[in-house]
Amino acid sequence: MVDRSVAPEFRRIEKVEFQEAVSGELDNGLPLHIVNAGTQPVIRIEWICHSGVWYEPKNGVSFLTTKMLTEGTGKMNALQIAEHFDRYGAFLELNPGFDYNSINLYALTKQLENTLPVFREILLESVFPEQEFHILKNNTLSDLRIKNAKNNVVASRKFRELIFGKDHPYGKELTEEAVHSVQEPAELRRYFEESFHNQAEIVVSGLVSDKDIEALNYYFGDLKRIQLKKENPVLPPYFPAKELIEKDNSVQSSIRVGKRLFGKEHPDYLKTLVANEVLGGYFGSRLMKNIREEKGLTYGVYSRLMHFKNEGYFLISLDVNKERAQEAIDEIYKEIRKLQTTPVPLDELEIAKNQMIGGFLSEISSPFALAEKFKAIHFHGLDYGFYQDFVSTVNGITPEEIMEMAARYFDVQEMSETIVG
Repeated sequence: MVDRSVAPEFRRIEKVEFQEAVSGELDNGLPLHIVNAGTQPVIRIEWICHSGVWYEPKNGVSFLTTKMLTEGTGKMNALQIAEHFDRYGAFLELNPGFDYNSINLYALTKQLENTLPVFREILLESVFPEQEFHILKNNTLSDLRIKNAKNNVVASRKFRELIFGKDHPYGKELTEEAVHSVQEPAELRRYFEESFHNQAEIVVSGLVSDKDIEALNYYFGDLKRIQLKKENPVLPPYFPAKELIEKDNSVQSSIRVGKRLFGKEHPDYLKTLVANEVLGGYFGSRLMKNIREEKGLTYGVYSRLMHFKNEGYFLISLDVNKERAQEAIDEIYKEIRKLQTTPVPLDELEIAKNQMIGGFLSEISSPFALAEKFKAIHFHGLDYGFYQDFVSTVNGITPEEIMEMAARYFDVQEMSETIVG
C-alpha cells in the first residue's frame, strides 16, 4: 500500500528519452519522416513546403493560396471535398506561415486509402475557382477588420514590423490593402504551381504501419519535386524604436517590449532560454510576481524567445490600464536590471529549472506532440542532441551565467516598444 502522506522522493531528470522520428525518402527522393507512436488508430500526414511569406511574390498571395486549397479541384468542388473527408471521419488543416505552408490530413488509419487520393488531388489539381476566390477575399477582409479592432493583435503585428522592417517577410502583416491587391485567381494558381512542391517534406505521426508507408509512396512517390531558390531579402539594421498607436475609446493598452535576437542555432540560445524563464517564462516568474501580484497592473505578463527559420526575437507582452502603461514598462526594465546585476537565489532557480524540464516532459505525451518536437529541430538544421543539451544546460546553469546572459542579450537600451490603446 502506498503511503500518500509521504511525498515521493525527488529525482532530477538527467536525460530525456522519447520516441524519435525515423527519416527516409519516397521513390522520388521526397523526404519522409515517421513518428510511429501511440495506441489509437489515428494518423496525421503533414505536407510541408517552403512556400510561406518568405517566398511569395507579393503580400497576401501565400495566405490566400493556402486557404483556397480546399475550394475545388479539377474533379470536385468545395462541398464535395468537405463531404468526402467528413464521410470518412477525416479533416484537413490549412496552415499558412512565414517560412513554410503546411496542409495536414487527420484520419483514421483504416480510412487512409479512402482519403489519400483526394489529399493528393488537392496538392496537384486545385483550380482556385473565381466565385470562391471572391468569397474568401471578402471573408478575409471581414476577419481582418475584427482582428484589427483588437489591441493585442495590432500590437503583436506592429512590433514585428518595428524590429524587422515592414518590407521584410518577418515584418509583414496581412492588410486589407494587400488582400485587395490580389485581384484574380490566376495569381494564386501561378504561385501554387511554382511553390507548393518547393522542397516539400512529409511528416507522418500516429499509429503508422508498413502498409501506410506503402500507400504514401504510391500516392506521392511519383510527384515532381521543385527546388526553388530565392535570394534572402535584405534585413535592415536593427535600431531600438518606440511606437505608440493611440485609441481614444480604449480603456486598456497592449504592450510589446523586446528586440531582435537569434534563433535556436545560436550557441547561447539555451542559456538565454533559462534566463528568460526566470524573468517571465512561466506563471511564477519575476515579471508575473511584480507586475501582476504586487502591482496589480495586469492579469498576465510573459516573456518569450520567438524564432523563425532565419531570425529570432525576444518578446515581452502584457495588457494594462492605458494610464499605467509607462509604469508597467518601467517595472519590466527594473526586473531586467535586477536579473543582470544580482545572482538568482538557488531556490528560485531550482523552481524555474523544474518548471522547464517538467513542461518539456508534458509536451511529449502524444504522437502528434512528438512530431512537433521533431519539426522544432529538423527545420532549424538541428538534431535530437538539442534536447539532451537542453536538459544538461537547464540542470547545470549557474546564477552567474544567468546574469551574464541577461546582461549580454537583454540590454534595456536595445529594447523596442509598441503600445496600442
